[in-house]
Amino acid sequence: MPGIYLRKGTTFIPMRETPYKAEELLQKLVADHPEMLAGDDAEGSQRWLLIERETSVAEEGDSAGRWSLDHLFVDPDGIPTLVEVKRREDPRARRYVVAQMLDYAANGVVSWSAEHMRERFEARCARHDLDPEEEMRAAFGDGSADDFWGRVHTNLAARRLRLVFVADAIPRELRRIIEFLNEQMGETEVLGVEVKQYIDDAGTQQTIVPRVLGQTQAAVQVKGNRQRRRWDTASVLEEIERGHGAPLRALTERLLAWGQQRGLEPSYGRGARYGSVSLGTDAPFTIYTTGRLETRFDRLAEWPSMSEEDLDELRQQLNTIAGGSIGPDKLRTWPTVLMQPLLDESRFERFLELLGSVYDKAPAGPRE
Repeated sequence: MPGIYLRKGTTFIPMRETPYKAEELLQKLVADHPEMLAGDDAEGSQRWLLIERETSVAEEGDSAGRWSLDHLFVDPDGIPTLVEVKRREDPRARRYVVAQMLDYAANGVVSWSAEHMRERFEARCARHDLDPEEEMRAAFGDGSADDFWGRVHTNLAARRLRLVFVADAIPRELRRIIEFLNEQMGETEVLGVEVKQYIDDAGTQQTIVPRVLGQTQAAVQVKGNRQRRRWDTASVLEEIERGHGAPLRALTERLLAWGQQRGLEPSYGRGARYGSVSLGTDAPFTIYTTGRLETRFDRLAEWPSMSEEDLDELRQQLNTIAGGSIGPDKLRTWPTVLMQPLLDESRFERFLELLGSVYDKAPAGPRE
């Protein structure tokens, strides 16, 4: 029996559900029309920017790729969206693809960076003779590219992702796994998208009908409200205490007090679930409510008084004092270290000395 009818005037044309002849056809459809990932949501005006097809995923940031993800997108909030495509005929379109996707996600957040994703996006544009700025504008409208990639960085640091399984038909077993994962994973959204195609008997007309699966009421409650919010000192400190305890809150208060003594007014982020506070406007150091401290080596590299040797010395000191693992290849990126080791008083005092030596090199005094 026909699945749907296409009406043309007084004529009803039966459209029959038809499997895709090859997985590549479905993959290309997703790449060319990512708006389908919003499914049949009547309010689904979500847009995605394609970073790259067949994106390499490595086990470590500096190692060769071990896996290949079908599609990597980012949404307007800078949330990386991993998409894996399978046809119904593929027996892997069940539990195997779930393990595959979790491999990609777990290793992607380690091996990727916002800078890496930006480079891959610009490389794709170059290969296809596209203007990266025009591509971003077409997807998201006007806005600062640097701000956007900053949001991507924040989401990667917070392990905030979206995992999407696309198929022409999603088996019941896979749907149950998707719903379970989406209800259990607080910061990672897990969805299935069925993309059925209907073709008329003459083979000249095609209708695409996408449907999103996995958005159960329980999952909505777990994810909460992801609207961006305005953070302040009180809310940042409360969230740090809630997630990491009173000692880390006290440590953050001491860092902010140290900054104010140097005339560094705090600057707050706008994250939906995770807050941040920087030691000064456009500052190189930012504290996140995830319990991590970020160093903007890319900004420090622009300071005339910061040499390459100074940057590398800072990298080594951060590793020593905070137990970080920042490699020498990260001197133009935004690596983070855990703040927990700084609860040791001797480490904290050494860290303040390190901060002081950095801000002493700031152009025209500390950045405010």
